[in-house]
Amino acid sequence: MARHRESIWWPQAIIQNKEISISQEMHMDNKEHIPHLFSGWSSKKNCIIGLIGIIGSIAILTYWLNHINWKDCLNIVTSFSLPFILYSIALSFLALSCIALRWSYYLKALGIKLKFKESFLLCLSAAPINTISPSKTGDLIKLYFIREKESWSTLLASQLVERIFDLFFLALTGCIGAFWLGNTHYMLISFFVIIVVLAPIVLIMSFNTERKNFIFQKLKEIKLGFSALKKMNVLFVQLLLTSLQWAISIFQVWLFYLEVGSGISILHVAALLPLAILIGLLPISFGGVGTRDTALILLFTPFATQVQSFTVGLLFVFFRYWIIAFAGLPILYNHINRKKQKSSNC
Repeated sequence: MARHRESIWWPQAIIQNKEISISQEMHMDNKEHIPHLFSGWSSKKNCIIGLIGIIGSIAILTYWLNHINWKDCLNIVTSFSLPFILYSIALSFLALSCIALRWSYYLKALGIKLKFKESFLLCLSAAPINTISPSKTGDLIKLYFIREKESWSTLLASQLVERIFDLFFLALTGCIGAFWLGNTHYMLISFFVIIVVLAPIVLIMSFNTERKNFIFQKLKEIKLGFSALKKMNVLFVQLLLTSLQWAISIFQVWLFYLEVGSGISILHVAALLPLAILIGLLPISFGGVGTRDTALILLFTPFATQVQSFTVGLLFVFFRYWIIAFAGLPILYNHINRKKQKSSNC
């Protein structure tokens, strides 16, 4: 459905961080400019990518709505109890708390002071942008709100670390799950993702040059943002909180399947869900809408009906993304106003 993210990736913003230069920030007096800049719709190329993704998502969802009984899906959704809804919301915010704690701890390891409460509110404020961003650039706005604390490239590296840990955990869990299920193809796909994820860390950490041009200077700052990973306690905490965050996601999806009438075990959900999320990252739909649902339907066929898996996909995007996004709207508005006031005072 839509990430979040929990958004996992935004490589274009890393390559084109000149778009978010200091000079632009100095001229962002209109608060409406800020979400537009970080929404991923600020360039023609991103708009084209976003439109292609929307068309792809609509096409995929239309296909499944024509091949499943959507009335059965509606009947399942309308039968949910209030305790289930409240419990699902609580799990979503618990997962977000893990993300916020992981980020604040890593920034602290870099010498950047950011309290957990502030980190949580910043993560919450990024959720609305992430929900509508075609290139998953929403998390960059929370960096904008604290960019006076450190260089942009170093802050950007802290977000890269988060994405790398997320992808690594998903790929590793998927690889272990595929081995447990005896599926060689799934295992090879997951192993390939692990290699792709680890490659940037190796390249950046081995980077060493005395050149002074803009690109090499930015690479040095990004390397500095990765330097905290050399500390074993930081590495351990990052792995622990990443594992806890995704364990909550797996548990939540397992509850969704139980609620829609499937008797699937939590071990099968843990084995198959990471691959479904990774498939949802393919750039052929908008935020994984459609591709992740298709992956859930196909991967979980032995354990659930198409209607059940499609409903779980709807529940996942609603509770993990849309609920968080709606809660984050007033926080985002407040942060934009505060940033605008600071700019006016300068």
